[in-house]
Amino acid sequence: MKLTNLKAVLDAGGVSTVEVDGWQTRGRSTDGGEYKTGRPDHVVVHHTAGSTGASSSSEVRYMVSTSDVAPVANLYVSRTGECWIMAAGSSNTNGKGSAPWANGLVKNDDMNRHSIGIECGSNGLGEPYTEAAQECLTLTILALMDAYSIPLEHVRSHAEWSPGRKIDPAGPAKWQPSGGTWDMDNFRGYLWTRLGDDTAPDPAPPSDDVIYAEQGDSAWSLMRRCGLDPAAIGAKGRDEWYALNYRVYPGTEIKRP
Repeated sequence: MKLTNLKAVLDAGGVSTVEVDGWQTRGRSTDGGEYKTGRPDHVVVHHTAGSTGASSSSEVRYMVSTSDVAPVANLYVSRTGECWIMAAGSSNTNGKGSAPWANGLVKNDDMNRHSIGIECGSNGLGEPYTEAAQECLTLTILALMDAYSIPLEHVRSHAEWSPGRKIDPAGPAKWQPSGGTWDMDNFRGYLWTRLGDDTAPDPAPPSDDVIYAEQGDSAWSLMRRCGLDPAAIGAKGRDEWYALNYRVYPGTEIKRP
């Protein structure tokens, strides 16, 4: 399948979008650009490594047309805070690597068939990410997580997939003020703080039964199933629960704090 609903998904998440001609049918030629059932199950973040302050149109043109590995990614986050939709199918963005944190879900060198690739406009050598770009990236990832049931621990960087070979994303941002390769634990922690929902329903009553993660569960839904109100317990309580259940996969036993 191809993610032909990307525009609707991002619109629902409050993301400002730009559609690139032909995105609905674009995907890598290696496997027809099709995601298999149950995928994508990861989001991988990159930087473009282009010129400082490069225009969005020039970077997008390279990624969808002139690169010899086009399409380079599914989405492009511009310096001015728009998400350009480039490809609905799998892309060529990740290359060789491995995912020891994926619990055997992704084979070595096979992340392209599992992930939505996001390229952020930056030279990666010290160019700061604008506030607009950081907010766009945040909203984009939150929308993708929600629409495709992608767990927080499956939001990864190119550097995490290919350590020693890749440094991206890198550069000053609110979760990496000093610059350099992003600390993705800080980034995922920031996303965690943005997952709050003040309109959440009352939590289910506690149960003595063991609770297991199910496909599509989020950290917040699992906390509610444990009888916790994630909004009421506050950031400290959520952090304590999250520390006990950092890697949540279908079938994983959930511990009560």
